[in-house]
Amino acid sequence: MPVTAYDLSGRTAFVTGAASGIGRASALLLAEAGATVHCADRDAEGLHETATLIKDSGGTARTHTLDVTDRAGLRQAVGSCGHLDTLAAVA
Repeated sequence: MPVTAYDLSGRTAFVTGAASGIGRASALLLAEAGATVHCADRDAEGLHETATLIKDSGGTARTHTLDVTDRAGLRQAVGSCGHLDTLAAVA
């Protein structure tokens, strides 16, 4: 079902815990609304699956394999987004 309540086209989102569960659902919903979604999680395989789901539905996704307790790694990943409009800290 397409999201019609809001349009995030041209926006950038960063989602932690994006490899499964609520994090994956959040990433998919943000992508469906038009956002470019940066997906972060320790689970590289799950991240790949999430990114594939987003891309297969016409969205744009980037993955960042990291542990959110690694502040330097998290800072680097978020910094690579350029401009960030939305953050979903699910992990």
